[in-house]
Order: sequence, then C-alpha cells, then structure tokens
Amino acid sequence: MGEAHPRTPEMQRLVGNPNEAIIIIEGYDANALLDTGSSVSTVSSRFFESHLDHLNIEPVTSILSVECANVNALPFSGYIKAVLRIPELGDRACPCLLLVVPDTEYNKATPILLGTNFLTSLQAKRRDLAKSP
Repeated sequence: MGEAHPRTPEMQRLVGNPNEAIIIIEGYDANALLDTGSSVSTVSSRFFESHLDHLNIEPVTSILSVECANVNALPFSGYIKAVLRIPELGDRACPCLLLVVPDTEYNKATPILLGTNFLTSLQAKRRDLAKSP
C-alpha cells in the first residue's frame, strides 16, 4: 500500500500489514504474498524472465478468465508449473501452478502471490503430516 503520510497508531489498527513470507521457488528466494482472497497464484513477468525462464509457459485457452477485486480482468500470458518451498512451514517441496502476469508496483518487490489454489493444498498436506506418526 503506497503511503503518502506516516502511519498513525489509529491507521495501524485500521490497515494491517501484508501477509508476506520468503519462499524458495525453483531454487530462488522470493517475497510472496499469502492471499486467501485470491483463487489463483501468480508470478510477475520480470521475476519469470529473470529467474524462471527455464520453465515453459503453458497456454491457457478460453476456459479461464480471472477477474480482480476491482472487477477488471487480470491479464496473463499463460501459466507455469513450479516447485516451491516455504522454510517457515517445514521447507517441503510443493508443486504450484502460477499465472504469469504483467509487472505492477507491488509485484516488483513481492513477485509471487500465493492464492487458495496453492494455500488450500498446502494446508491439507500439513494436516496429513500432523496425523502421521
């Protein structure tokens, strides 16, 4: 969130901090937003081109249209299949499908957004691990 003024105590109570974590994607550290309000996961074009261009961008046919919270369509060039690790959550390798999206001011610093397509499966894996002896 861009801020023109210092955050007052009241503003800090009104607007929380982003839910971000450092992840490892295909061997590269990256800042990721853990976004339970998003049903898709994304990677910025810049991060893809700099670190993940060894992965194929798979085409998404007309079966998928993604709408943002502001009701605008989310442009994307396709999706990639990547392996993620989240050190804070046990550092297990987890596959993830991510849409490759245009760069924004936010995703320049936080190039990965993990939505419920990934977070739900991660939560299920953690439950299964907790049940095993």
